[in-house]
Parts: sequence; structure tokens; C-alpha cells
Amino acid sequence: MAEELHDKQVKEEERQHFGRGEGAPSEAPPLSPVLKVTPDHVADPPTLEGEQALEPTCAYDCIVHAADRVECGSGTIACKKGYVKGKHYWEFTVKECGMCSMCGVVSRDPGDDMEVLHGHGLCDMEAGYAICGNLYGGSSPAFHAGLSSAHELPQFRTGDCVGLLLDCDAGVLIYRLNGKTVGRAFEGQLHSRALFPAFGGTSLETEFVDIRFDLPIPTDV
Repeated sequence: MAEELHDKQVKEEERQHFGRGEGAPSEAPPLSPVLKVTPDHVADPPTLEGEQALEPTCAYDCIVHAADRVECGSGTIACKKGYVKGKHYWEFTVKECGMCSMCGVVSRDPGDDMEVLHGHGLCDMEAGYAICGNLYGGSSPAFHAGLSSAHELPQFRTGDCVGLLLDCDAGVLIYRLNGKTVGRAFEGQLHSRALFPAFGGTSLETEFVDIRFDLPIPTDV
């Protein structure tokens, strides 16, 4: 019990440190609403209808701030509504990029949701398809179930605007960076299952803001 309390205290101190940054006031301004995931959190059932929404499915240092801002620790945040046909486009701004920040899609079958709930990274999950960002930029393969793609893509970093276009019919995830299409990932792999937008990281340094779903399909894709 003492070790559990100590671990919780350390995690909270880390969260406050990374959330404020050096030189910030000792008391961070209140954020409302905040959905902080707890280990006994039960995710809303996945759906294919209605408006898209961020779902705080991960129990490990992932926080949803309102409808368009997330902080990702060592885990994954999946969305509530999945896509199974047609084309779907969403964008976000990278307010803070860690050593390994991730975006992509995930399936949410019951077993898949358990992977998310227990803090598995988007790039390592059997259900996850991840495009990576890095504090210093550069390039990286895309990842699925811990396996890397044959080709590399530009990594997003702090300040970038990232766009993802999921083409369910073609089975591909198209990656856009700062208004330009820069690559395609998982060509022909994303068929015959509902897929949900997802965000992740490996440290509390990851923060995505201005997340917007169901945008018009870009004309240059």
C-alpha cells in the first residue's frame, strides 16, 4: 500500500511538472472540464454514429481537456466514434512534442479496448496503427503491433499542424503535415473493421490542441 501511494505521488508530481514547465507559477490555472482517467474507468461503448468525441480510455497518465485538447502520457487516447467506410479527415496542432508522440487509428473490439485501458502504446498494440512525432523532427517508419513499415515518413514536432485522412475503402491512412500531403501508411491494411482516431505518447511532454474532426476532404489528396 505504501509503495502504491508513493507511486501515485511521484506520478502526480511529474504531471504537474511537465504540465507547467520550468518557471511557471506553483499553482496551475484550473482547466474545465477535465476527464482524468482512473484504473476503474469504464469507457463509453464504441459507436459508428453521432458526433466524434475524445474518449479517455487509457488509465495511464492521459488527460482529456475539453473537446479539443489532450495530454498523453505512457498510453493511448481513443475516440468514441469509429469509421468503417468512406473518407474521413481530422487535424490537430502539436503544442508540445515529446521524444515519441503518436497519432493514428485504433480498433476498439473488447480485447482491443483492454490493451488501451492497460496503457499499451499506440505503436505496440495489435489494434494500433501509429504515425510518430519527435522533439527534434527527422523521419520514422509508421508502426503497427510493434512492427515498422518499410518506408519512413517525416516526423511531426512542436508547432506543426498534422492532418490524417482515413480512406476506409482503399484501406490507407494519408498523412499531411502543415497543409501538404507527405506520405501514405498501412496501404491496403485498414479494411473490414471499424477504426477510431487515436493519440498517444511515451511521456507527459505530449500535448495536442485544436483537434478538429470530420473536416472537408483536402483537394490535393
